[in-house]
Amino acid sequence: VNQLLDEVIAQEGVLAAEKGINLILSVDFDNLKIAIPKEDLEKVFRNLVNNAIRYTPEKGMVKVKAMNEKSTLIVEVQDTGIGIAAKDLDNIFNEFYRAENAKKMVSTGTGLGLSLVKKIVEEYGGKIEVESKINEGSIFRIKLPIETN
Repeated sequence: VNQLLDEVIAQEGVLAAEKGINLILSVDFDNLKIAIPKEDLEKVFRNLVNNAIRYTPEKGMVKVKAMNEKSTLIVEVQDTGIGIAAKDLDNIFNEFYRAENAKKMVSTGTGLGLSLVKKIVEEYGGKIEVESKINEGSIFRIKLPIETN
């Protein structure tokens, strides 16, 4: 998990640097094993981090925090972006859905990323949650079971 997060942050850091966004990674464990193929976990991390960067204005901040709590991997991706309106929160994980303010800020996008993230996370017994306020930012939180053997 650590190495994969490092790789995603390094790759997505190019876009963050172009926008003057402060991209921070904080991990509170050494090495964890989870029952998700690396490719799927990479899709989850990359999608959440890339969205956070794309929907955060220049000079903003994106913080990725990974924690081990009670045999659960928790990864939070927090940004100082445009936020998501309360009326849109129930729909953001639906295929092809894009909130109006997201369409205005970033014209490209299929609306498939978050639905894919949710599908992968739930397929492996995890959960995804979101907290957001318009013009303040969002926190996407995934919770995945940790392998104990």
